[in-house]
Amino acid sequence: MCALSSPASREVIAKYSKQNELSVQEVLNGWAQFLQKQEDYQPARYRFYHESFRDFLHRQHIVQAAGVNLPNISAEVADIMTEGLPGYE
Repeated sequence: MCALSSPASREVIAKYSKQNELSVQEVLNGWAQFLQKQEDYQPARYRFYHESFRDFLHRQHIVQAAGVNLPNISAEVADIMTEGLPGYE
């Protein structure tokens, strides 16, 4: 969710994380206190309740300790978003 700039549905999160929707929903349920569920959309979309939490997750030492590489994740998201679009093959 840090790599996406707008609220995302469970389906979108599952696609970009390459996880099944059930696993994603379990994580969303566990993170409910940090998320805002926007039910105006169908399907519902999720975003961080406070943008400062996104900033917290982007702090380099925390990200490194988790073994996550945000530039790689951002590149993967871009690849998935352009997958199948003309001129991006």
